[in-house]
Amino acid sequence: MEIVELTLQAFGPYKQQQTISFEKLKQYPIFLITGPTGAGKTSIFDAICFALYGKASGSDRDQETLRSQLSTPEEKTFVTFTFRINNHTYSLFRYPKQTVSKERGEGTKEEPAKAELYFDPYGENTLVASKVREVDQLIEEMLGLNYEQFRKMMMIPQGEFRKLISENSREREEVLRKIFDTSLYSDVTERLKQKKSELTGEINKSRSRAKEVLERIYMEEQTELPEYPAEAVPVIEEDIRFKKERIDSMTEHKKMKTEEKAKLEKRIQDIERHNSLVEEWREYSKKQEDHYARRHVTETMQKEVAKAEEASKIEVYETQANEAGSQLRSLQKQVKETEEKLTKKQEEKEKKQQEKDLLSEREEERLQLQREMERLEEAKTRLPEVKEKERQLESNKKTKDELDKSIQEKEKRLAQHKEETSRQKKSLEQLYGIEQKYFDRKEAQNDRNTEAEFLRQLKSAAKERENISGKLHSERERLNRKEGDIKEKESYIASLTTAKEGHQAYLLSQSLRPGDACPVCGSEHHPSPATHEKAVEEEEIARVDLELEALKKERDRVLSDVYRLEAEEKTKKETIQSSLSASKIDITSVDGETLAMLVSAKAQEIAEVDKEVSDLASSKKEKEKLERDYEKTQQQTEEISERLKSEKENRYEQIRMITGLEAELKEFYRSFSQFKEGEEVSADILEQKYEKIRERFVQMTKEKEKVEEEISRLSEEVHTIQGTRNQLVEHLEQAHNQAKDKQEQFKQTFDQTSFEDMNAYEDSKRSREEIEKMKQEIQAFFQNQAIITSRIHELEEEIGDDKTTVPTDELLGEKEELTSIIDNLQEQLVKIQYEQKQNDDSLASLNQILKEQDANEQLYYDVGDLASITSGDNPLRLSLERYVLASYLDEILLQANQRLQIMTDHRYQLKRSEEIAKRGAQSGLDLEVMDQYTGLERSVRTLSGGEGFKAALSLALGMADVVQSYAGGIQLNTLFIDEGFGTLDDISLQQAIECLKSLQDGNRLLGIISHVPQLKEEIPVQMQVTSAGSGSNVTIKYK
Repeated sequence: MEIVELTLQAFGPYKQQQTISFEKLKQYPIFLITGPTGAGKTSIFDAICFALYGKASGSDRDQETLRSQLSTPEEKTFVTFTFRINNHTYSLFRYPKQTVSKERGEGTKEEPAKAELYFDPYGENTLVASKVREVDQLIEEMLGLNYEQFRKMMMIPQGEFRKLISENSREREEVLRKIFDTSLYSDVTERLKQKKSELTGEINKSRSRAKEVLERIYMEEQTELPEYPAEAVPVIEEDIRFKKERIDSMTEHKKMKTEEKAKLEKRIQDIERHNSLVEEWREYSKKQEDHYARRHVTETMQKEVAKAEEASKIEVYETQANEAGSQLRSLQKQVKETEEKLTKKQEEKEKKQQEKDLLSEREEERLQLQREMERLEEAKTRLPEVKEKERQLESNKKTKDELDKSIQEKEKRLAQHKEETSRQKKSLEQLYGIEQKYFDRKEAQNDRNTEAEFLRQLKSAAKERENISGKLHSERERLNRKEGDIKEKESYIASLTTAKEGHQAYLLSQSLRPGDACPVCGSEHHPSPATHEKAVEEEEIARVDLELEALKKERDRVLSDVYRLEAEEKTKKETIQSSLSASKIDITSVDGETLAMLVSAKAQEIAEVDKEVSDLASSKKEKEKLERDYEKTQQQTEEISERLKSEKENRYEQIRMITGLEAELKEFYRSFSQFKEGEEVSADILEQKYEKIRERFVQMTKEKEKVEEEISRLSEEVHTIQGTRNQLVEHLEQAHNQAKDKQEQFKQTFDQTSFEDMNAYEDSKRSREEIEKMKQEIQAFFQNQAIITSRIHELEEEIGDDKTTVPTDELLGEKEELTSIIDNLQEQLVKIQYEQKQNDDSLASLNQILKEQDANEQLYYDVGDLASITSGDNPLRLSLERYVLASYLDEILLQANQRLQIMTDHRYQLKRSEEIAKRGAQSGLDLEVMDQYTGLERSVRTLSGGEGFKAALSLALGMADVVQSYAGGIQLNTLFIDEGFGTLDDISLQQAIECLKSLQDGNRLLGIISHVPQLKEEIPVQMQVTSAGSGSNVTIKYK
């Protein structure tokens, strides 16, 4: 991928639209991106990452913070990115989620994130995708890189790859996993572990289920069930067969006893029936005796029924005679009451007539009242108008009184507000210029805090340097001691070797003879043969050699620590000198006592300035509050003045209306003064007079009408009562004749009966219900007599001559014994059948469980081994994913070492540690560095700051090459490096620049983000970022 052009607006520190053409930089291998801290150098790469993936480059940046805080709601944040892939040009537009002004009306609205991708084959953009997800997916497909891979290949952010060098194996694994997306292998491992866990659970569950099944087995008392399920199966099968045989035997025995019981029950049933019939015969015989004893009572009742029926025949005539007599007496009473009522009504009518005559004499008075009412009607028609005017007059007077009160109150408030305004104005004049004083002291406060923070950091750095120097001194002394130990050990080895050679010479001299040639020098003369030397064991020399080798290794480790501490001391010294050069504070010494005094003095200055700023801030807040109060008081004064003016105008209008209404009402009252000479007439007086006359007139009219109505009503009632009395007299005469006839008819009928007198007749009278009840009792008596006689005859025929009962106690005892035997057999049979059924079911379940358990155990042997191996439970302590990541890391180190050897003059080489991790930790991703100066391997964490930057830079470039090789052939022709060069010395910096220039061989454009002055001299093309209050700007300059 080749970058063509980048345009951004309202993005990060860039408020105005900025366009950066990378086409102009193609002819230069390296360009420098420079500018003050916070100006927006890294934001350029943020914009590229955001355009492609919708995310910023650094791990501490997110999309929500990309919009410029300097931008207004009218200015939209967007990035336009143009690039080429395989000579095809694409344009990408990306907008983050942001709050902007509404297109219509006031206010703001929330706009969602948007993305658009265009293809430019013939100079005209063609839309390819316009949805964020579609654009993200297409970019990943086109580049063959995800977000993590792209930012690791194209950008070396501040400290990011230093982390890859210094972090532990677990964190390095997370970094590589994100870049190479090896989650597939960890997913395989997790799935195998999950399957292993599932199988373990299934096997344990099967064992628990088998144990539960065995606990449900019912075994015979003499049989014990084996502990293991597989061994228990044949035992359970044998027990089931035995239970089936017992069930068959008990079933046959129960059948035999049941038949015996049935025969015995039949015999008992026959005896009980005979005894029951005998008892029933005895009971009916007793009933027959009792029935004959009650026969004379029934005969007496038959005679009473005959007399009662004779009496009932003439009772109807007696009833008719009595009813006729009652009717006669009732009519006589009604005639008497009617005559009394007629007399009373006639008296009431006469009284009402007298009242009417009296009212006729007062008719003239009533008519006079009517005429007076008509005269008042004319005045009454104008009463609503008069009342409305009086109400309006009262309302106007009330409104005027309220306005008088309000005007007085507002005039008082207006005077108070004017006085308050004057006081506030004087207070504001006293606080004039307080803001400038506040900002001046605030700036001084910031300067003091910056200087204090610098002094604290310098003091901390000096302290660290002293600690490092102390450790270095200790390590150098330790190194000298190790060197002394080695020299002593070498001297001792030399003495042992000399002694060994002397002993060998002595042994050789013992075999020499005068004239024989020496086997060493060949001389035939032996003037001074070797004397006796003590023998030296080879094991002693080997032991001392091993001790010497161990001392040398320990010396090398100490030497490595000395080199590391020297590098750290140098880096810390350079950092302190660089900080002192950049500081405005004049410091002659950086010892702890001097810095402590400076920090204390600066703290005193800060405390004094803080108090001044705090006091000025309080005064500034007081002035701001006074300004708000002054403006508010002025506004209230104006409002009160306007309302006061309006209320005064309203009061004048109310006075004018009151005067007019009073004149109109006075004229009206004067026009009705003729009712009584000298009387003033008001609306209330007119109303009262009219109401009083009207009430009197209505009262007299009602009295007249009521008397006339009463007289008419009483006349009708007298007439009605007279007619009723005449009818009752006629009915009374008819009732008298009828009562006489009915009495004569009853007497004639009674004389024809068999009753001796009226007393005998009265004694024989019965109600119809009593007669019917007596007839039913008589009929029931004779029916029961027939039933008893018939049943006794039937029982005697069935029983025969033997009318005694037979005892059944012995037979019932035999039946109860048989029942107990059968019940016991049934209980045992049910129990054994249940146990046999349960054992059958349990055996089937157990066989199924054992079958499933065998299958799961077979599968567990394979899956369990795979899960252990892929999760790192192997001799190398290497998981499947780590094995894959280790192969990627080997490729990265191969590429990184090619550059690291150039930048370190072939001193250092990165390699992956082959050491097995301890305490169960994972192996395979630990890094070491080979130091060619010492020939030893050591941890990458021992590298100094500058050495660490070289290693991190080499590792980043190597990773970019490896990731690019796996990206499907897409070449990223631009690389950005963000800071880190300040830790290098002059030689290392030159080596790093030469190494980076070599990247141009692959047509790669390299941008370095740095403040190092030497780079500004070495690199002719510079992309300068300047910051201002209105936002940052980007310009490209060529030397």
